Amino acid sequence: MDRWIIILQSVLALAFLATATVKLIGVQFYVEAFERFGYPQWLRIVAGLIEVLGAMGMVVGIFYPVWAILAGLLVVATLVGAFASHLRVHDPLWKLWQAPLLCGLSLVVVVTHAASLGLGVSSG
Repeated sequence: MDRWIIILQSVLALAFLATATVKLIGVQFYVEAFERFGYPQWLRIVAGLIEVLGAMGMVVGIFYPVWAILAGLLVVATLVGAFASHLRVHDPLWKLWQAPLLCGLSLVVVVTHAASLGLGVSSG
């Protein structure tokens, strides 16, 4: 496995763990965001737990790439929902950048590992 994909997965794992932590401990920014979106607070906990699973999958995926693929798909689905939520409430650009960035980087992990495992995705 190339060093760059290990670094990318490690960075993503740290990012997911960081955002999961602030959601799970109830940092006011996220509590208010979920209120602004019109979502119940239990969904903030679920989102945080999904991010924990995503972080774990990225780390385990360094050794077993299929876990990186599964984790990447899980967080991509969640991040698409997060991005749509921000758009729906007309959030400013500074609140929008994180979801599409993490989503795009997660897709790079998914496509890279799927291609290396011969799962029908061409990387070039």
